[in-house]
Amino acid sequence: MDKFTEDGFQVSDTVELAELVADKLMLEELFAALEELDPENRRIMELFSIGKSERDIAAYIGLSQKAINKRKTKLFAQLRERLKNLR
Repeated sequence: MDKFTEDGFQVSDTVELAELVADKLMLEELFAALEELDPENRRIMELFSIGKSERDIAAYIGLSQKAINKRKTKLFAQLRERLKNLR
């Protein structure tokens, strides 16, 4: 911790090491789950992650907005199910 303070970095006392480890494990599991998606669904999730709207994604992918909404709902449910035991 002294090294962080010497270099100008501040480490909050409220940050728990266990929380950092849990967050890292969750991110690793999330990335693994995303890698297992087929390329089109992975691209849909990527577009959502950068803030694209359902309408924008539908136009890009070539599907209706309703189809994108249904996929989004299904994909997020799959991810929640996979990550539920990590928190």
